[in-house]
Amino acid sequence: MFNRFILAIVLTGVFFVTPAQARYVIGVDDILYIQLYGDPSMTGHWEVREDGNIKYPLLGEVKSAGYTLSEFNDSLTEKLKKYYQDPQVTVTVGTYGSCKVFVLGQVARPGVYYYKREASVLEILLLAGGALDSGKKSSVVVIRQLESTPQIMRVNIDKVIDEGLVALNIPVRPHDIVFVPKTFITNLNDFLNKIYPSLRTFMTINSIYRMEWTRP
Repeated sequence: MFNRFILAIVLTGVFFVTPAQARYVIGVDDILYIQLYGDPSMTGHWEVREDGNIKYPLLGEVKSAGYTLSEFNDSLTEKLKKYYQDPQVTVTVGTYGSCKVFVLGQVARPGVYYYKREASVLEILLLAGGALDSGKKSSVVVIRQLESTPQIMRVNIDKVIDEGLVALNIPVRPHDIVFVPKTFITNLNDFLNKIYPSLRTFMTINSIYRMEWTRP
């Protein structure tokens, strides 16, 4: 089974580039590379601090965590219009901060995993040794925002691998829980309600730290 996952990566190397990069959400400890064309003094690297801000020249404290790269690029461009007639800004990630996700259920090595760049559900499963034969890969679930308003999403890994449906291979976010069940989950909300107490206990034991970003 693990070899089948590896084969999928070799044959479809775009799995871990296009979907995740397009929707990467900036987080704490990311180091952003910001280029303002025509002004070298405004070009360089800035680290996203624990409060979710960077300290950028002229603008001071600027909220960055919680935005996609595209959203933050647009926000920064709009703010700089106060000082430049037509600012041309490019924002990229110079160094990805350490992000933590949790992999549970029918995988070879359940546990806590860290990654330092954008990652997809399939890639996170690979970090955990891949799904077991006893796991229902057509009904992998991603649970997000467990401490506020939980979201639950189904990811059909079988279709990602067998049919090359890259769009289904969604990017994970820090503190996501990736769960591989034994059987197909018919009703996601019912499943979440049943498993919620156990996940809360798991979160408490593992002392998950979360910060909910509030955009201006």
